[in-house]
Amino acid sequence: MNAEAGAFVGRAYVLARRERGETDLSVALLLEDGSIRWTTARAGARSTRRFGASLSPFTRYRIRFARSGSGGRSERIDEAAVERAFSGVLADLRRMGAAGALSALARDLGGEVADDDGLFQFYDQAIERIDVGDGLVAGREIVAFVVVTFAHAGHEIVRDRCVRCGRPAAPERSVTYSADASGVRCARCGGGPFVVRALERAALEAVIDGDATAFAPWMLRWAAYMIEPNARRGAECISSAISYWK
Repeated sequence: MNAEAGAFVGRAYVLARRERGETDLSVALLLEDGSIRWTTARAGARSTRRFGASLSPFTRYRIRFARSGSGGRSERIDEAAVERAFSGVLADLRRMGAAGALSALARDLGGEVADDDGLFQFYDQAIERIDVGDGLVAGREIVAFVVVTFAHAGHEIVRDRCVRCGRPAAPERSVTYSADASGVRCARCGGGPFVVRALERAALEAVIDGDATAFAPWMLRWAAYMIEPNARRGAECISSAISYWK
């Protein structure tokens, strides 16, 4: 974001919004510096001239903050212009469900990620792909977003070896995952409750590498299970969206 005479100008996504009274809104923004911030939009529920598209989710904005309150500690959105609308996201339930899952996960991880623009870039690129993709692409983006954002936040999901002892997990073998251990846990270390067979492992890695045609709904169950200890809101949102792929 760029400072301009006590204000801030930059790009942002609305991840969540709450009505305050009859006209005001509180919105959770994912800013282009990768941070999450709750701000107020006065008359945001009505003023489409100052707040394009009424501060709708799945829309990239160019926003301007103004400081207010004692010592300028509070911030409100002074104006928000639509930079890009993603109408394709709203075209079917799978794409909308995927975008909603990404938003929930970004809110969960927003306070933990490194101090850079990584989270914004991951989200921005994923929304663009969902917007022009199909249901398989939407499902693939959830899985890939989980893997890349958790690694970025310091919660890497270990897939090629036992988290506890470091024993390699040969590609031709089934593995068990433990959410509490953040990855594979071998039988010697107690195993884990989520089993992924060899062929499923290959498909999962293909999806993470960008092959949407390898996506299968069970991968969403895996993703929700793996992130639940650290991102409960995101896990619940992914679990709710699974039915769209059945």
